[in-house]
Amino acid sequence: MESKQETTVSLEPKEEDDPFFDPSIIKFQKYQLVSKLAEQDSEIKWLRKQSQQQQQKLNQLTSFLPTLEKWRERLTDVIKRGYEDDPARQNQRVLEQIYEELGQVWNNLQTITAKANNKVEYTADECSKEADTTLWREEVEHLKVERAFLGRQVARLRYQLDKVVSTTHQEAEKAATTTTTTDAAGKKDEQNEDSVKTEDSAKEQELLKRCKEAESLADSRLKELQETLEDQKRLAVELERLKSERLAIKKDDITQSAIYCSLEAAFQKLQLQQIEWERERGNLKKEKDELERIMEEKYGLQIQRLKRKASEWKQQLEDAIHTSNEAKSQRDQALMRYEAKKLEAENESKVENLHKSVAMLETKSQFLEQEKQYLQVQVEEWKQKARRLEDTVLQKMSESNMLSSEVLEQLRNEINEERRKSDELIGEVESLSNLFRDMEDSNRNYIHQLTEKDEQITKLTTERLKQRQQIISLTEYKKTMQAKTKSDEERIAALESALQAAKRHGVEIQNVNNKLNEELRTLNSEIERLRKVAEEQGTKARQEEMEKEEMKRIRDATMRRLEEVVAELQNQRYERKRLEEAKSRLEDKCQRLESMHMAGESELLRDELVKELRKKLYCSVYTNLPKDCVLLRCGHLFSRQCITDLIAQRNRKCPVCGDRFGTEDYRPVYF
Repeated sequence: MESKQETTVSLEPKEEDDPFFDPSIIKFQKYQLVSKLAEQDSEIKWLRKQSQQQQQKLNQLTSFLPTLEKWRERLTDVIKRGYEDDPARQNQRVLEQIYEELGQVWNNLQTITAKANNKVEYTADECSKEADTTLWREEVEHLKVERAFLGRQVARLRYQLDKVVSTTHQEAEKAATTTTTTDAAGKKDEQNEDSVKTEDSAKEQELLKRCKEAESLADSRLKELQETLEDQKRLAVELERLKSERLAIKKDDITQSAIYCSLEAAFQKLQLQQIEWERERGNLKKEKDELERIMEEKYGLQIQRLKRKASEWKQQLEDAIHTSNEAKSQRDQALMRYEAKKLEAENESKVENLHKSVAMLETKSQFLEQEKQYLQVQVEEWKQKARRLEDTVLQKMSESNMLSSEVLEQLRNEINEERRKSDELIGEVESLSNLFRDMEDSNRNYIHQLTEKDEQITKLTTERLKQRQQIISLTEYKKTMQAKTKSDEERIAALESALQAAKRHGVEIQNVNNKLNEELRTLNSEIERLRKVAEEQGTKARQEEMEKEEMKRIRDATMRRLEEVVAELQNQRYERKRLEEAKSRLEDKCQRLESMHMAGESELLRDELVKELRKKLYCSVYTNLPKDCVLLRCGHLFSRQCITDLIAQRNRKCPVCGDRFGTEDYRPVYF
């Protein structure tokens, strides 16, 4: 593995060795990228600050809403207190407070919208200047979302203002009705009360007019807000157009820029490097395929055996996992049954508690009903007593005209006191009846809530059971997946062990290859040295060849001279031999003549003489063939068949003396 990494690292082109590498271009591009990143970081920080400020303003608005609710409650309390004292002055004061608070709210809204518009315009200008990065676009979208959120907040505030105005109208109407009912008690002050009513109605009309004016003001301000929102939308459209114009740069400007030229040169350089890398990758791929083929030839059977063993182990593991999953599913089912029974018991206890609370509420309502009936009976009794007293007083007054004015005043005061008490009792009865109604409404709401809670509990129990079932199924699926992952991990471990063995073998092969490469390098150096030596020897050989040619010419000349001398010598030898043979013949003739003269010579001598003559006449190799050729080197005689056989067998040596001869070193002889 390390050797492969070393080879891959060595194959990567270095920047120092690259002829097309220009460090100035890379530095310039790095400086540009660093400056752009710094600008983008500063812009992102500024936008984040702006978004945080807007979020704070929105939080202030949301925190201002409960204060509005408190003001509304306080106004209602003030209105109620004012109805008891002086309705006209209190209504006027309440309306003044309402106008002041509405003015404050409206001023706050105006400041917030103005700041939002300024921020949006400022961000639009900044975005039109620097709209190059995707981070700008994301921040602008975030600002748009916040602007929409502000619009929704303004609409909600307007709705709340409308609600406050409507509630003030309703409360003013209720106050007017209550004042008319409370001021109808006296008989003598009817004319004064009518005048007060007319004044109150005039003041109420003025209040209604002012409320309408406030509504019209709110509508006009709402229209202004809508116009500002439309302006913001137009600004956003203009911003997008400016972005498109900013991004739409001419092609000629791009192609003629120095950065483009440098990038084009760098791109061409990278293309050349890519071609070289692809070539090297192809070579490496071929080497890898060759190594894989060798490894498969060596370790293919072992890998197949390991795969078979892994499949057997996997089957055993799957069987064990299946049995364990069945046991776990049975356990989970038992747990589900236990949980269901537990939930049923809890629900039953809750239902019993709810029934008890409902029974208590029913008893309370019955008790209140009884108190109400008792109070109504008392009120009726008091009314009857008051009528009786009035009747008795009138009878006494009719019977006795002797009563003084003081007694009449006392009686009148007593009657008024009784009326006041009866009115108080009536008010208490009405308050109790209202309380009873409220209690009934609360009981109904409580019962409705109890039913809703029961339904929610049933839904939650069903959902809980479903979720429990899903959890169980997911746990089973998780366990199966874990078993699969374990089996896959074991398989991967086996394959990794085989791969590591193959890698080790590959490392060994790589080491052997490195050794062979070193030997090849040494051999190449030796071959280079020998080549130089061979070149030197070649020059020497050429010189020697020239010398040889010179010597050959000299030798040829000498050989020609020698051949001439040899021919002369052979001729002389031949002549000498011929003379010797003639001499021998003459001597033989002399001997024969002498023998013929000798009468007592025996036949044995004659036979020996015949044999010797026959040996001299016939070939020593082929004894049945006569001598008809002579070797020029040594002068021995042989038959033609003997010499041709020696030349054909490449045994060009004389059978008698062993001297070498050529293919043309023989001549025919004629006896």
